[in-house]
Amino acid sequence: MTENRHSKLNREEKLMISKLQSGRLSLIIEVLKEIKQSGSVRLIPYLFEIIASGRFTRVEDEIIRLISDIKERDAVPYIVESIKKYNFGDKTAGIIAICWQSRLDFSAYLPEFTGFFFQNDYQTSIEAFTVIEESLHNATCSQKEECLKILERDSSKVSESLRPLYSELRKLVKSSLDMTSGDL
Repeated sequence: MTENRHSKLNREEKLMISKLQSGRLSLIIEVLKEIKQSGSVRLIPYLFEIIASGRFTRVEDEIIRLISDIKERDAVPYIVESIKKYNFGDKTAGIIAICWQSRLDFSAYLPEFTGFFFQNDYQTSIEAFTVIEESLHNATCSQKEECLKILERDSSKVSESLRPLYSELRKLVKSSLDMTSGDL
């Protein structure tokens, strides 16, 4: 996939990626400035790669701010795929928070965020809950149904401390689905 993804990039993007992957903090900082000015959403996976590596903690907050400031809808699949691909450890909650902070529409990815709700710690579950909540008004009936199906299927995975949040999420999705169905 990296090979294929890499072949779709233009020369300038390839140069930026080589600097991001250079292992040199000074080059990474230089590219971050360039990305702020004229970056492409296709660079998002490479930014997440830096965070996941844990090697450059000095620029992680800057990268998170940069990604959360993106307003291009085309960024959404790159963000979600990166979250699915990398293990961010204790940074996962902050990474998922990028999604609702950006105000982009993640409704097409309700199942993924429902999965994130179950797979992580309490704070990450709260962030996934927020993304789902913010996305419901743009979601189709089938997206909401899929989300509810996952919630019901995986209910046994809910820890005692997560039960109240889980119940609230299930109620929220069901209510949103009922409202959507009522409009038909």
